[in-house]
Amino acid sequence: MPYTAVATSTTPVLIIYLLDISGSMSQPLGDKRRVDIVSDALQEIALEMVARSTKGEIVSPRYRLAIYAYESTVHDVLGGIRTMDHALRIVTVGRRQSGGECRA
Repeated sequence: MPYTAVATSTTPVLIIYLLDISGSMSQPLGDKRRVDIVSDALQEIALEMVARSTKGEIVSPRYRLAIYAYESTVHDVLGGIRTMDHALRIVTVGRRQSGGECRA
């Protein structure tokens, strides 16, 4: 059954990402590590979601986001379900603190 509801601030969509951060994600795929490819893709998706939600300087709460990373245990990357603007702040700070890597 296709999902047809439109994401709006009154009917927000919950998106949950589950990321593999096990040892195999450190292996190269082309000229990058697998984890770096996933991190770059997730950042591009987040920026697109913010762009779709922004009017002027205000980010509408049309998306709710949760990110979980797993290896031998599961890590709640954002500390629960977050609005897009809050999630982007957390991920941006985390990338800066880790030297550009997305870490749980």
